[in-house]
Amino acid sequence: MIQYSCPKCKEPLKRINNSLVCVNKHCYDISRKGYVNLLIHKSTLNPGDNDEMVLARKIVMQKGYYDKLIEAVTDIVASRSPSVLLDLGCGEGSLTERLADTVPTVIGMDISKFAINKAASQDKKTRYLVGSISAVPLENECVDIIVNCFAPLDSKEATRVLKSDGVLIKVTPAENHLFELKQEIYPEPYLNERKDEPKGFAIHEERIIKETVRLSGEYLDSVIKMTPYFYKTPKAYLESVKGKIIDSTLEFRISVLTKT
Repeated sequence: MIQYSCPKCKEPLKRINNSLVCVNKHCYDISRKGYVNLLIHKSTLNPGDNDEMVLARKIVMQKGYYDKLIEAVTDIVASRSPSVLLDLGCGEGSLTERLADTVPTVIGMDISKFAINKAASQDKKTRYLVGSISAVPLENECVDIIVNCFAPLDSKEATRVLKSDGVLIKVTPAENHLFELKQEIYPEPYLNERKDEPKGFAIHEERIIKETVRLSGEYLDSVIKMTPYFYKTPKAYLESVKGKIIDSTLEFRISVLTKT
């Protein structure tokens, strides 16, 4: 059985009525949607993805653009027959919900309360919580697999909650991801740089998932809104692609890593 820990004092949390309470009487209410907010260190009032970004991600997922990626991650997870999985940075839960079909206990965590509210509304199989990657409110070595898809990772916390024989499945944009879209937006488009493996982990297996999709209308708009481009790119550059039809590469790197 998975044990949540208090983000303030690290003591175990026990359910009392509709709340989680520790021995020091720190109390966290369970929402009507079934998730609990265990985030205490907030740099902003509503950190993480906002409503607009969460909706954009949902539109893209429902279109099926990421289906091949989701199938590949699900296959890797199923081949290992885990008992407990943590989707760290789960967003609105499209991948998490699929993983919950094959794993007995799935926990989805994200810093965005908007994303977790959306996830918990549509998926009753998963335990959802709002929390920080730098203070995961779980006991030590309780998770068989961590999935970390397009999200930041605190390698120290990931190492702490992952069992000694557990694995980290990290998904990142590969070099050519959305390159044709970048060509339309930027005067000097660039390839994605490969990042180093998280500290304390070594690569066990790696897969590249690649396909070409047609982006237009609300789907093109949504793909842009769910990426950093939307907030880091001058508005004039973004406006330049409105109304266009762009055939663009989706390319993902799936890294299966073990603790060193």
